[in-house]
Amino acid sequence: MKKPFTKMKHFCFIIFMIFWVLPESSFAQSRVVTGAVLSGDDFLPLPGVTVMVRGTTRGTVTDMDGTFSIPINPGDEALTFSFVGFAPQEIPITNANSYDITLQPDMQSLSEVIVVGYGEQKKETITGSVVTVKGAELARSPALNLTNSIAGRMAGVVAVNRSGEPGYDGAGIRIRGSNTLGNNDALIVIDGRPARTGGIDRLNPNDIESISVLKDASAAIYGARAANGVILVTTKRGKTGKPQLSYQFNQGFAQPTVIPRLANAAQYGGMLNDLNVYELPVNEWQAANDAFRNTGVYTRPNGQI
Repeated sequence: MKKPFTKMKHFCFIIFMIFWVLPESSFAQSRVVTGAVLSGDDFLPLPGVTVMVRGTTRGTVTDMDGTFSIPINPGDEALTFSFVGFAPQEIPITNANSYDITLQPDMQSLSEVIVVGYGEQKKETITGSVVTVKGAELARSPALNLTNSIAGRMAGVVAVNRSGEPGYDGAGIRIRGSNTLGNNDALIVIDGRPARTGGIDRLNPNDIESISVLKDASAAIYGARAANGVILVTTKRGKTGKPQLSYQFNQGFAQPTVIPRLANAAQYGGMLNDLNVYELPVNEWQAANDAFRNTGVYTRPNGQI
């Protein structure tokens, strides 16, 4: 009589657990949320906005109407919205199934001033092909030559250092390749002065405010000299306020792996004599060598000494 009662208790316990877990499992299922993204200045739909679930690779982009839909899993905490020219935004995920987002323009990046050939322009008004880098980024590189600090920092600009000789460690700069048959160097303008003596090789990176590279039609103001592009260097200006002192120290050692053996004075003189001999016709080589060894002077059949 006890065994059927025990089986009945087990059966009731299992039924109770099923009904207790079932609501929890149905509540923990994934869902899809939708929404729209608008511009903060004119409240127009923004197509192409990237919508991502924070901490995951799941994302989507808004359509032409600025709307989006994205699946949400249990444990997802926030949605991130990013678009070029607008400040990124992040919102927490709640129980809502629809979100309306307004992105504000990133005025800091749009108001950035870029130096061009004929003055300064705001970044948002630039129509030509111009790239720029700040002096603070160049100062992070411990390179002694400023041309080596440019490498890899600006699109379309290639800087290659083909020599490690002290004093001749300047990199060759090419803007979008080689465009002329002769000298392919870019025109360097420092504080408004083109082709200044010394170039940028020995400028201190800490003295640079910004470097702009003009390509294509944006460099047309400099005429034929701009065929290979223009590099505009703007140095820092004095500022009002308390004096500020900074100190940097870099030290490096270079040692050749193989030191070549050099000729002495006698060997060098013999090499010069050999060069003179081999400039003669082949049938005179033997006589010239014998004459150099015996008297140090060779007289050719035509009387030339």
